[in-house]
Amino acid sequence: MAKKVSRNVKRRMTVIAPISIGIFVVTVFTILSYAYRINNLRLTKIELEEKLVALKEDAAMMTDEIEKLKDPEYIAKYARENYLYTKDSEYVLKVEEKEEKPVEKKENPIYIYYIIGFVSILVFIIFIFLIRKSQKKNNN
Repeated sequence: MAKKVSRNVKRRMTVIAPISIGIFVVTVFTILSYAYRINNLRLTKIELEEKLVALKEDAAMMTDEIEKLKDPEYIAKYARENYLYTKDSEYVLKVEEKEEKPVEKKENPIYIYYIIGFVSILVFIIFIFLIRKSQKKNNN
């Protein structure tokens, strides 16, 4: 014969169950939002490290350019190439260069957060089911 549950226990369960579910949902949401932020910060860090490498390369090239500009022959060659100065009996031919297409950024795969949330809710439901099953077993 099944054991009857007292009113006090039912009242406690009606109060405790929604509170625990609410705490679980808030916890899962918080974990997912922090995971999303961490992933965005990781992507930003990678992007900034790439920019730093590019800026260091630019600084090295500019240092080399400064050293080259101390040579008068290089200055004359530079002026002819960039500012269209010519020597006597020289002609200027201008050739247009094609622009490079910018590299597209990879999008952040947000679906992984949905999967994590779904799995955590599924684990919570299985946990509740196992608790209910053990309670029924104990009542018998």
